[in-house]
Amino acid sequence: MMLSRTAQYAFRAVLLLALEPNVNHGAAEIARRIDAPPNYTGKLLKSLSDSGILRSTRGLGGGFQLARPARKIRLLDVVEPIDKVSRWTTCFLGLGACQSDRPCPIHAIWLPIREQYLTFLKTKTVADLPADPKIFGEYLTAFSRALVSGAAGKRRDETGRRKGKR
Repeated sequence: MMLSRTAQYAFRAVLLLALEPNVNHGAAEIARRIDAPPNYTGKLLKSLSDSGILRSTRGLGGGFQLARPARKIRLLDVVEPIDKVSRWTTCFLGLGACQSDRPCPIHAIWLPIREQYLTFLKTKTVADLPADPKIFGEYLTAFSRALVSGAAGKRRDETGRRKGKR
């Protein structure tokens, strides 16, 4: 997995807010729509706000919006505060810092992939991603169905709640 679960939730939240840029969305609503735990989402949204990705407004009618236009938010801006991908300098196999003069067995394969991945994050913006609400909505609907059926690894009942522990 190239992104942590937290970074995946961050991208989902940012994409959702990019689809409706002039609307304040509450943390609970965002959590529901991206299928993330509410408390976890609240902390994530605050972190994204502290990083300058989101703007938050308190009080009645408040919530979260993108802090700047989607075309000015690089994918790296979203993921870096969470996963620190620009610091990926350690060995893919966990053998310390690989160097060209002392490479690990996978160094020559991993280095160009890492560089291409970082270039992708640095050059693409949120606006470069598909922004069709219908596509995003269909994705979330399919994802929610998978959760209800248990296909996504979490058993849920027909209301979307986790089965078992309450």
